[in-house]
Amino acid sequence: MLKNRNKKLLYPQLTLLDFGVKTFLSADIKKEELAKFADKVSEKENIISVLRQKEIEFQGDYPLNVQRIIELTNDDSAFIKLVLQSFIADVPGYFSELETYMESQDKTRVLQIAHKVKSPLNIVGVKNFMHFAETLEKEMESEATDWGLSIKSANDLTTKFKEAQKAVLEVLEERLPS
Repeated sequence: MLKNRNKKLLYPQLTLLDFGVKTFLSADIKKEELAKFADKVSEKENIISVLRQKEIEFQGDYPLNVQRIIELTNDDSAFIKLVLQSFIADVPGYFSELETYMESQDKTRVLQIAHKVKSPLNIVGVKNFMHFAETLEKEMESEATDWGLSIKSANDLTTKFKEAQKAVLEVLEERLPS
C-alpha cells in the first residue's frame, strides 16, 4: 500500500494491482501500441487455440503432440510460429537426403540423417516416430545391415513426417496471421 509522510495508508481500499491498472488506464496510450499489443494477444490465442482445436478435432489421430509444442516453446506464440515455419522449410530436405542415401545404401549418411531428423520431429511433437528413427540408426550401426528392415523404418519415418508436415501446413497456411 502507498503511504504518505505521516505513515498513513493512502487509498487503503486499493491493492497494488488495482493501483497499477488504474495508473495504466489513466496514462496516455498510443493507438498503435494498443493495436500491436492486441495483435500479439490475439495471435498467441489463435496459434495455441488452433493447435488445440486441431488436436481435439482429430482426437488420437492428430500427428502432433500440441502440449509438447507449447511446453517446449514456453507458450511463446512467435517462437511457436518460427518453429513450425522452420520445420516446414528445413526438414523436407532431410527426407530427400534420406531417400537418396537409402537408394545408394550409404550407411554413414543414412545414420547421420536418421539422427539429424530426431530433433526437429521431437521439437514439433511428432507422435510415435522415435521407434522408427532409432531402429534405422541401429540398423546403420550394425555390421550386417538388413536393408529391407531399414527401408521399412525409413518409409515409416517418412510417413510420420508427411503426416506432421500436413498438419503444420494446415495450421500455418489456413489459420495463422502472416
